[in-house]
Amino acid sequence: AWSFFKLLDADGGGCVEAEEFFEGCLRFRGQARAVEVGKVLQDQQWLIRSQSKFQSFVAEELNSLQLRFSGLVDLISATSPSMSRIHGNDD
Repeated sequence: AWSFFKLLDADGGGCVEAEEFFEGCLRFRGQARAVEVGKVLQDQQWLIRSQSKFQSFVAEELNSLQLRFSGLVDLISATSPSMSRIHGNDD
């Protein structure tokens, strides 16, 4: 039921006004046409591809940050004897 009311809430205000309710019911009456179903499938495929690209981008950025952070820790450890002791690198 919640999903249906989200569909009826045309302005995204979190509340379904009487006009939105009636217009939404009219919009969703009857069977879905093949074109509408095709459009939904196309939109879903686009979303999946976009999400996949975004996940790859985030993974690459996190790997880059991890390498940079590791290098920074190594640099600090090499220049500060107290940092070496903190990280267990007693020489």
